[in-house]
Amino acid sequence: MYRLIEKNEIKKAAKLMADAFIDYPLYKELFPNEKKMKKGIYYFCWYRIYARRSYTRVSPDFAKLFSLKTPSDKEKTPLGLLFNPKFFFGLISSLTRFSIKRLKEFSKLEEKYQKQYYDPNKDNYLQVICIDKKVRNGMDEIMDLLKEVNAFLGKRNTYSETHTILHERLYRMFGAKTLAKEDFHGCTHIVMIKNQSDSIQ
Repeated sequence: MYRLIEKNEIKKAAKLMADAFIDYPLYKELFPNEKKMKKGIYYFCWYRIYARRSYTRVSPDFAKLFSLKTPSDKEKTPLGLLFNPKFFFGLISSLTRFSIKRLKEFSKLEEKYQKQYYDPNKDNYLQVICIDKKVRNGMDEIMDLLKEVNAFLGKRNTYSETHTILHERLYRMFGAKTLAKEDFHGCTHIVMIKNQSDSIQ
């Protein structure tokens, strides 16, 4: 059974997420400096997992993870993380001015579509799903993860975003429909929603 991650597992979960998305085209765009990319992705994931810990779940073997925000969940303000010297100096050393500019642009893009299609008082928000590359074994592992996510949805619509055609297809198997697409410096920002009446196909 999947469980919520503990506070002392945040960095472990961040590493799982960073390793799983090391070849993700969006992250390559956000962190184009090859020497700093891996480190930058890790600190970006650490930042996000820290904020989402209260609703981020992992499999018993810590090989699969998902962050599903329901209307009753709250993201933790990550300002406290900036007082962690290891995080702060690691983050600063991994960023370039270009990365900072791109991250700001990406944040505005997310906000634009969330305001249009996502109601935090009524909808779920599936923020991330990932599987350790070492245990990926075709579609079975992915479908098992999506079915686990499905069990937590309740009778609510579920908003999500992705950036590859493959992931769009996977989310459609999850029952989601594409609402909008927008180019982001060569990547495609794909906005999707799964209506409460739709099930995994």
